[in-house]
Amino acid sequence: STILCQSRLRGWLVRKQLRRRLKQNIFRKNVIFEILSTERTYVKVLSQIKEVFCKQLPPKILNSRELKMLFSPSLDTIIKVNSLFLNKLEEKLSKWNPYVKICDVFNDLIKQLKIYNDYIINFYDSITTFSLCIEQNSLFSAFIKKTYENLRNENIFIGEFPALIITPVQRIPRYKLLLEELNKYTWDDHPDKPNVLQALKSITEVAINMNERQREAENTNKIYNIQQSIVGKLEITFSPQCKFLQEGHLLQLHESKSKLSQRHIFLFNEAFLLTKPHKDLK
Repeated sequence: STILCQSRLRGWLVRKQLRRRLKQNIFRKNVIFEILSTERTYVKVLSQIKEVFCKQLPPKILNSRELKMLFSPSLDTIIKVNSLFLNKLEEKLSKWNPYVKICDVFNDLIKQLKIYNDYIINFYDSITTFSLCIEQNSLFSAFIKKTYENLRNENIFIGEFPALIITPVQRIPRYKLLLEELNKYTWDDHPDKPNVLQALKSITEVAINMNERQREAENTNKIYNIQQSIVGKLEITFSPQCKFLQEGHLLQLHESKSKLSQRHIFLFNEAFLLTKPHKDLK
């Protein structure tokens, strides 16, 4: 009787574990194919930036500096690295089985993600350059408008140019979220579990580093925009270590204490800038 009870208990535990494993496998497969699907879309976006917007731009519409600012020099390398990653993923997943391993190729990709640093630093220059060229260059504006129209007519419109060039900035955090989900549904004795854990650890470190680079780029862009907004000679020279902290309005009380004047203040870690707002430059 005792032996029979133990046997039935073991059988129940085995069935329970099997049901849990089958459920985990379904979720794991969904995550893996989401990684594949989003990578295909991502590489398509990168290719459209290069093949449609960059290569089809008529010569001499933009000068060499504008071209460099608009299309990051690291774009070609990113396309090459991620296209290779996509090919390896597709090869791995061409024949699905519950024990397929994908995070060995993920770890190979992560080792090369430092190339994104230069892209992130250049990103804010790209956005600023695009906006200025749209406003000030009628030939460029016409090219962009016509390109959007052609892409829509061919039913291959993915998004407007600013939405396309931000995708590499968003891709690293996306990898982290996907790997967290993959780790959640990869059981402990799965052959890919050590690779998943290593990939998640590495991508977390990369994401932290990318966030720091992004904050630095945002800070540099903010300080540049402040400098450009100042009318007249600016006496302050900002060091490379300068960080923008805050800005806001205040009222300045004159020595006579009979008049209040509106001022705008910019606060940095090494200085503050008190400015007079201007209403009309004409």
